[in-house]
Amino acid sequence: DAKNANGTWEILFVAIVGTGPDDRLKYTYAEISDQLFGTHGDPVNLAAQMSACSYGRQNYVPSRNPRATDGVIEMNLGRTLKGTEYIEARLEAQLVLEGYVGALPGPHRHIIYAFPRGMEGWNGASANAAGGGYRSQFNTPYYTWLGTLMHELGHNLHFSHSWKGEDEYGDATGYMGKSGCYPNRFDTQQCYNGAKSWMVDWYLDRQRSVHPLEDPVWQEDLVGVADYRKEGPLVTLRILGNSTHNYFVSYNRKAGINQDVCEQGDEVIIHYRTPDRMKRDSWKVAGLKEGESFVDHAWDRERPLHIIFDRLDTSTAVWKPSVKVFATCYSDTDCDNGEPCDGEETCGEDGECIPGTPIFCAEPSAAPTQFCLDSSLLSLEQSGGMNQKANISNVFDLDAMTDMYLRSMELKVKNTEAHLITVYAKEGSYVGKEGEESAWRTIADAVPLAAGVNTVDVSPYFVNGGTTHAVYVHVAAVEEGGFSMRQAGPDDAFLDVLVSDENLRLKWGLKIKGAPFSEDQSVAKDPYFMVGTMYYNVCGEKPSISPSISMIPSKSMLPTESKRPSTTPSISFHPSESFLPSMSPSHFCQVNPLLSLILDSGSGKAISAPVSIVFDIDALQGIYIETLFLKIKEGAEHVVTVYTKQGSYDGHEGDDSAWTPIVEGATMTQGLIPSDSFLSFFVEEGSTQAFFVHVDTADGGKLSLQNGGTGVDFGGVNTANDD
Repeated sequence: DAKNANGTWEILFVAIVGTGPDDRLKYTYAEISDQLFGTHGDPVNLAAQMSACSYGRQNYVPSRNPRATDGVIEMNLGRTLKGTEYIEARLEAQLVLEGYVGALPGPHRHIIYAFPRGMEGWNGASANAAGGGYRSQFNTPYYTWLGTLMHELGHNLHFSHSWKGEDEYGDATGYMGKSGCYPNRFDTQQCYNGAKSWMVDWYLDRQRSVHPLEDPVWQEDLVGVADYRKEGPLVTLRILGNSTHNYFVSYNRKAGINQDVCEQGDEVIIHYRTPDRMKRDSWKVAGLKEGESFVDHAWDRERPLHIIFDRLDTSTAVWKPSVKVFATCYSDTDCDNGEPCDGEETCGEDGECIPGTPIFCAEPSAAPTQFCLDSSLLSLEQSGGMNQKANISNVFDLDAMTDMYLRSMELKVKNTEAHLITVYAKEGSYVGKEGEESAWRTIADAVPLAAGVNTVDVSPYFVNGGTTHAVYVHVAAVEEGGFSMRQAGPDDAFLDVLVSDENLRLKWGLKIKGAPFSEDQSVAKDPYFMVGTMYYNVCGEKPSISPSISMIPSKSMLPTESKRPSTTPSISFHPSESFLPSMSPSHFCQVNPLLSLILDSGSGKAISAPVSIVFDIDALQGIYIETLFLKIKEGAEHVVTVYTKQGSYDGHEGDDSAWTPIVEGATMTQGLIPSDSFLSFFVEEGSTQAFFVHVDTADGGKLSLQNGGTGVDFGGVNTANDD
């Protein structure tokens, strides 16, 4: 519940006493205040530990009520309390307290009631608290035990108990189970487990969700809460994909603010919670040491879930376990993550998905199967509106009239504060899906915006023309951030079109307070829309399925206009021109002339395969390389593989890791590499690009190469045109 997680709050400690000889608290009020706030120098206290665990997002100060001293107020009920019900005493004290502070809780986030020993009604408990409320009640002496204080105030923050099996307090990896242990039973320094901390936004920029059925290959480092912010790895991973519970994976580093953790220190801990927002209990199911794994065979009907503590990096003060998560695969199809640039994922013999080899995806394209990312960047703006406090979301639909990519958003956020922006998207409307995280794809994951910055880039998100997609924008802030939204008028309704152009329609949507998909979100009753600008690229005309006019020129000094490409290169050094798009462009289908640069001086020599040629090109302006023509032995079958890399080949000709394949084993009997076998790509103006062409054969194939001779240096220009 993010609204409980940030800010500086007052705490009032109410000492309920009576007139009997045993009706006093065990500790002095100065000692109690010291344990709560460190007012007399105690470095290990409630306020310090809560601030440490939340990294300054949840801070406590003593009540400023004039009747309180250092946050403590005494309430003498004027009668003997021993043997009477503590609840009755609390209700009596509460009436008096309302006269002091007004309607409770007044300015206080927490009110702690403390009672002397000997009162009835505890039923063996040491303390209790109102879930999501402000009140907690402590028997003597537990109001001075740090673990018990953190436990009961955790209930006020909506945390429920941490189970292990049938034991409701059996998980001692955080304060919501067994909350105190030796050797520091009274001052146990630990924090809340991963399933609990996910409910607040203390580590929002170091949390991530993964869906193993959609993200088949996932492996990253984690760090413990004590090392949050010091380096980049995650603090908590949530695993989605099961309808009955979500898993939470965290590293229980036994150090710093977590130095007294009561069990399984320095292990990877696995918890689960039900997605039901009303059920806040968590269950610890495993603690893994390095090399150990956890398998849930019932996670999916067909594909068991695996969580592996693969290895531990202790080379620095920040220990980092590498954690692997996957669902058992049975075919390569199970492993396809839908991202072409990642290469082709395959299913290994042990049922684990094997990542593909990334392919060359030239900027700005992130998906070479679409055509539009280098078209003009267009925008649609929505102005007006009023500032809303951060930790708020806008969920809305958009209609695309043509194929497009969403690229970025300019948000009207509070200029003086830093923000964290998370953006989700899904195909179809948001209606009925605003609380279902598994329905959404993350396209901007907790992107930090410094003060004065208001534009967030998203992973290019493709929208087919004629379809509706939903967008979920969440704005969080470390301090007092803000996000402007416009409220609909009396004649506007949810899903009505707010603003549009010839390509895109944006519709009124939801304003949601709280962290995305959290248990205690509140949805405004009126439609809202964010103030800002949506930037997008429109996709042009789709490519022709016909070949272009002569991709290779004839022997004429003028370009050929044959409907089929020539199999023999010309001696012309003038580029041929085609006025149709290529057969399968990988990027935006601009109807520009298809140009070529030919080298055939007549002095080439046919070299028997297998043979390779490695060379550089210099791009004098931005160009797409669409295919290559090789002079090979006609009629013989050749197997051609082509690699490329940015920059020169010099010094990298033997470094396999430096190269990206763009043609993988194409079988050819004539020299034009088929366009559907060639991954076209962009070369920036003024840059050098290297090629590694390898030709193999099984039946006497040959590749013609020209020898530069003694008068030509490596790197010398062989031939050129204006491009």
